[in-house]
Amino acid sequence: MIVLVFCVFLLLACAPPEVKDNSQEEIDKILEQVKNDPRIQQEVDEAEEHVDPKDSEGLTHKACEAAGGHWNECGSPCAGTGAEVCIQSCEVMCECGGIAGFGCPEGFSCKLSGKIADEMGRCVNDPLHTRES
Repeated sequence: MIVLVFCVFLLLACAPPEVKDNSQEEIDKILEQVKNDPRIQQEVDEAEEHVDPKDSEGLTHKACEAAGGHWNECGSPCAGTGAEVCIQSCEVMCECGGIAGFGCPEGFSCKLSGKIADEMGRCVNDPLHTRES
């Protein structure tokens, strides 16, 4: 009987610790502090660069497609050059031209060799170029 009472006492004494329940207000306060921390904002900005990489001309996927271009993760490095022989490798690029009439963002122009009708080219940095509507 004493053993049984002792076991019940042990069970009652070993109650789980209370878990603090954060209210939504406390969670919002913490999130606001984190959002306003410049160190965290810098890390977020750096992470976004990895999410939306730039091509060799400085264009991002979002900017390319917003301007009506075609983002290609594995485009030909010779696009728009008219080269007779080209290395077989992939290059991220914003493609333009072609039968679909892909465009380039403001400050970029479509580089084409001019050798082929409906040729696909690539958007290249051209600060003097204004986007055609």
